[in-house]
Amino acid sequence: MRGKLTLDTVIEYLTIMGKYANMFDYSEASQGGRTTLTLAHDLGEKGSLFLENYVEGMFEQLGEEIKVHRYPDSITFEVSEASRLSD
Repeated sequence: MRGKLTLDTVIEYLTIMGKYANMFDYSEASQGGRTTLTLAHDLGEKGSLFLENYVEGMFEQLGEEIKVHRYPDSITFEVSEASRLSD
C-alpha cells in the first residue's frame, strides 16, 4: 500500500496478499449497500483468528466499523458501501 490509507487501499492490499503471498483466496461481493470480503484459507482455526485480528487492525486504523464472521477455513468482513464511496 502506498500513499493514503483508505478502504480501497486496504482492499487492494488484501487482494495482493491473496494473489501473490498465497495466504488466502480473496473474494468480494456487494449487496444491499454492504460489501462482503471473504478470505478463504487452509490455515485452520488459529489461522482464522490470526487473519481476523490482522485485518481488523487495518480497519481500526481507518476508523471503520465492520462486522466479522470467523470460520475454521475462512473469515468474512462486512463493510458499508458508503465507506467506499467516501474515500
